[in-house]
Amino acid sequence: MPKKCQYISFTKLIVRRIIYVIDELNGVIKTYSVAALHCSSKAGVAILFNNNFSFQISRTYTDPEGRFIICALNTNGKFITLVNIYAPNEDDPNYFTSVFNQLLGFKCDEIIIGGDYNLVLEVEKDKKGGIARTHKKSLEVIHDYS
Repeated sequence: MPKKCQYISFTKLIVRRIIYVIDELNGVIKTYSVAALHCSSKAGVAILFNNNFSFQISRTYTDPEGRFIICALNTNGKFITLVNIYAPNEDDPNYFTSVFNQLLGFKCDEIIIGGDYNLVLEVEKDKKGGIARTHKKSLEVIHDYS
């Protein structure tokens, strides 16, 4: 197996909201605090923090289908909301509407949204090769809430 594949291959074990990630190539064990975690048969998302990061979680929300998770936290006197998404492969604007509607209930200084949108935000900039298209209805919802 190539070294890159070995490096990417991880063994994960969840114990009391701590994830131990073992780098099989180097045998290094790294620990992360699990702020929020949800898995279903179709999807799963998590938000992990390095144990050296000082924070306090004030609120979390997990989508029942395991497609997004929202975590509000306080760090150094600043309130931040983190969102990790795993959007469906099809054009489903209701999914993004659901994410943003849940987000309205979180009060914070900053919002950071990351994850797999399963769409191209700017076709002209971000799409090279293949068919130059994206999920237009979902993209419309994202632009409406931006």
